[in-house]
Amino acid sequence: EMLAYDKVLSENEQRMYMTAEGQAYMASKKNQAKGSCDFFRVEEANEVGFEKILQVLRLAGFDSLLDSIGSNFGSESLAVTAVSFLSATHCQDDNEHRVFPGSRGDVFDLIFPILLPSEDISILSLSGESGNGPIRFHPGIGILLSGDTSYRMSDFDFRGNAVGLGVLVSIQIADLQKSGVKDAISGDWFAKYLPRGTGPWLETQQGRHWGRTGKSLALDTGRRALVVEDEFDSEICQERLDHGKCKTDLGGTRMMCLKTCNVILKDDDYYSFFATNSAENGKAEDDYEEIEEHEVQGELRRRMLVDGRIPSLSEDEEHFFLVPREMESGEMSPFVWRSDGLQVCNYGQFVGLPSELTTEMYNFVDKAGLLDLFNQLAYQNTLSREEERLFEMKDGREYVAIRTGGDQSNWGKSDLQWIDTADERGYEEVLQVLQRGKFDKILDSIGLYFGSESLAVTGVGFMVATHCREASQHRDNPGAGQDFFNLVFPLILPQKNTARLHIGGIARDLIGDAGGEYRLGPVKMRENIGLLLSGDTFHKTSDFDFRPDHELRVFVSVYVANIKNEKIKKIVAGDGTAYFPPKGMTEWVGAQRGRHWGSGHSLENDPGRRPLSVRDTLGTEKCAQLASEGKCKSDLQKTRMMCLKTCKVLIDDGEYFSSVAFNSTKHHLMEMTELPRIADHLDSTLHAKAISN
Repeated sequence: EMLAYDKVLSENEQRMYMTAEGQAYMASKKNQAKGSCDFFRVEEANEVGFEKILQVLRLAGFDSLLDSIGSNFGSESLAVTAVSFLSATHCQDDNEHRVFPGSRGDVFDLIFPILLPSEDISILSLSGESGNGPIRFHPGIGILLSGDTSYRMSDFDFRGNAVGLGVLVSIQIADLQKSGVKDAISGDWFAKYLPRGTGPWLETQQGRHWGRTGKSLALDTGRRALVVEDEFDSEICQERLDHGKCKTDLGGTRMMCLKTCNVILKDDDYYSFFATNSAENGKAEDDYEEIEEHEVQGELRRRMLVDGRIPSLSEDEEHFFLVPREMESGEMSPFVWRSDGLQVCNYGQFVGLPSELTTEMYNFVDKAGLLDLFNQLAYQNTLSREEERLFEMKDGREYVAIRTGGDQSNWGKSDLQWIDTADERGYEEVLQVLQRGKFDKILDSIGLYFGSESLAVTGVGFMVATHCREASQHRDNPGAGQDFFNLVFPLILPQKNTARLHIGGIARDLIGDAGGEYRLGPVKMRENIGLLLSGDTFHKTSDFDFRPDHELRVFVSVYVANIKNEKIKKIVAGDGTAYFPPKGMTEWVGAQRGRHWGSGHSLENDPGRRPLSVRDTLGTEKCAQLASEGKCKSDLQKTRMMCLKTCKVLIDDGEYFSSVAFNSTKHHLMEMTELPRIADHLDSTLHAKAISN
């Protein structure tokens, strides 16, 4: 009312005001290129105010709106990036405009009234290809405008009414994962908070309030860490603060001294404030103690499955677990028991598979001759217990088949056989299959959900079986936590029978007293859903026998690792199932670190591995002799593993960077500490090419 009738702001002027509670707000008046309007915008002046108003949205159940927007527009993720109040008493001949041209379904403004003189009055006029016209606001209905929606203020005059003022709320919602969105929002000329040009702050909000990883306002864990610095020297900013410039020079000092003026909080101050503010608004502060972000996301998804907000398969369809009825590509949902709604274990997830993944993988195994090998091993040429054998495929690639151990092994009385690439060439080839199968969507979900530093696919194998009985429950790689996963999905399923896998753990309710009981149960394997198993996830092969119908099941295992330290390197290199990578070869594992997710890397934009010194442990002459005797193909555990170079298990850097991943040479030459190692292994021609690049 003061802004509207006391004429305190001129056009394009901005001023700070303090509320009775001491919270700072910015008020600005829109610059009119033509027409006559007294259009004001009032919004929070700093991060503290932004966080407080997010709590208002949380208490008001705004998550249901975010869920509708994200689901209807197929968003990758969503975050509330600004909340402001728009007020006016009159307007005539306003300009028609779009806030963020080109943003399509990636940036929205949800607008609704909190004060109007009459329900019969229009404040906004919308425009489109089919025409334009005024729109009236109605109780309980908001207007969702895309950044591409053309609109203007309608012609109105409230000054003669008893309530001579109209006030709207504007909530900006953005999918910050989409290209160009952060730049567009941070360049918004009319917004005063967030500060114009603060792309790094927007980066910390990405996917914060909605997404396939289960985030929401209800269980918001705050923004990501952010280094807050002043553009001016700290002494200059302090001097200007002392002279009151943080509150008066809003477009200069305040924007150039974000840290000193407390526009954005330092991380320590932010997380201290965030916990306190959350507790005051209905969340216990100790709910967040020692709880990782992915656990909070999993708890939200668990609750939504239990209360039906996420529709799940019926009990007839899936007896033991709550499995989402529909899962988008890359969407993740924790294992949840149907009987009591508790989460099965800490890390296990159902994952929606891209439709291209199974198709590309099937085409690959068919073309390579692996499909014939699967059937051959199942019914014609089954290996004996603990036998290993090398097979040459149609394209010349070599694969190793391994029959699992005896009755006391993890796989019990079964004919389960593991088929794995025999060398690095096969590994590089199957990475291309994953890339064509849109596996980047899954890597992106895993990395965001678990807050990974980086990710790399470290191996791919196939599990073939026709029967199993009395398998043992086990964990593949204890201690792996959220840093080493095995994504299991079906490639071939029986037509007359059902393939299942037992999963389990200590049932838990993240925030509550329930849980503590260890359980294990079978889940049906489905074509469009994979099982993400941590190395710490308990599981076992279910009992089955497909031999009467001459059927088999083939599962694919894709290993994904956040190779952040020596412990994870050793766990990945020590995996007891896979043949490749060579057991104990931590140097190879380390060379893959961050290759497929993080810092802009992906299967689509794969820089290749880092340089690696490939050598024969037994010496060149001895290995050459053994190779001439055929030992590279018959003695798979000794000769082949001790003669990695001669047996071509690993590729020498010279050949790797020229024929396998030459495009990655330029990338790795940028790491000057690695340059001498590359030079040692590149021939002069290749070296010249790399340097010229």
